[in-house]
Amino acid sequence: MIENYLDKTLNILTDIIYLFFALVLKILSLINLELDSYLPKKKNTIIICNGPSLTESIDLIRKKRKSSDIYVTHYFARYELFLELKPEFYVFVDSLFWREDVHPHYKKENEKLFDILEKITWKMVIIVPSNGLKILRKRIKNKNITFKNIIYFSRNFNSESLTLFCLKKKLISPICSSAAILALWHAILSERKKIFLFGIDFSQFKEFSVNQITNEITLENTHFYKNSEAENSINKRKKFQRFQLHMSLYKISVSFYQMYLLSRLAFIKKIKVINGSRNSYLNYFPRLKK
Repeated sequence: MIENYLDKTLNILTDIIYLFFALVLKILSLINLELDSYLPKKKNTIIICNGPSLTESIDLIRKKRKSSDIYVTHYFARYELFLELKPEFYVFVDSLFWREDVHPHYKKENEKLFDILEKITWKMVIIVPSNGLKILRKRIKNKNITFKNIIYFSRNFNSESLTLFCLKKKLISPICSSAAILALWHAILSERKKIFLFGIDFSQFKEFSVNQITNEITLENTHFYKNSEAENSINKRKKFQRFQLHMSLYKISVSFYQMYLLSRLAFIKKIKVINGSRNSYLNYFPRLKK
C-alpha cells in the first residue's frame, strides 16, 4: 500500500515538473506549436496513408477530392494517383528519408521519390520534423513546394486529462511515431471540421515473423502499392543495425495510444474524424458508412 502511494505521488510530481517546463517554454517562446496558414481550407480534409486497404477506397477519394484538402505520406508519390490527386500536404516522419546511415537500398528509393517531388507543378506543403528539414529542403528544389518545420515537444503525462489539456492548449505535441499521427495532429490544429482517414490500417503488428534458426525478424510490410526491394526487409533500414521485436511492438503500441489521444482531442474540439479505411484496427473513430 505504501508503494502504491509513493508511486502515485511520484507520478503527480513528475507531471507537475513537466507541466511547469512546458509552460516556461511556451512563455519564453522557446517552443512554438502554432501553425501558419499556407493554403485555403476546403470543406473537408482527407488523410491518405499507404496501408493495403487503400486500394478499396480510391474511387471514393476521387469523388471527395474536389471538396477536400489532401495529406499524403512517405512513398505515396511513387504511385500514379499522386499526380492525379495533386495533394496539398506531404508528410514525412521516418528518419530514413534523411539519415546518412540508412541502407543503400533506401537511399536509392529516396532519390527516386525526391526526383518526382522536384517535378510537381502545383503548390504543396511538405511537413517534416525539424531534424529532417534542412536536409530535405536542400535536396528537394522546387519553387512550388513550401516546407513546414514541425517542432516537437512530445510528452504523455501520467494523467490522461492533463495530457489532453496540454494538447488542446498546444503546450505539448503527440509522440509522432508514424506519419498518420503527424498528419492528423496537423489537421486538428488547423481546425478542420471533418477529417477522413484512408489507408490507415495499423495492421503492421500482424506481419512480423521470427526466423526460428537465425532469430532474424522479418516484416511483410505490405502497402497498397508493390514494395520496393528496400521495403521488403525491416533489417535493411539502417546499416549494421539489427531490429529487435520488443522495440518494434512498443513503437506500435505507442502509435495506437497517440491515435486514441487524438480521437479524444478531436472530440473535445468538436472535430469529426471518420475512419474510411476498409480494414483498420483503429477503433477510436466512427467508421465511414458504405
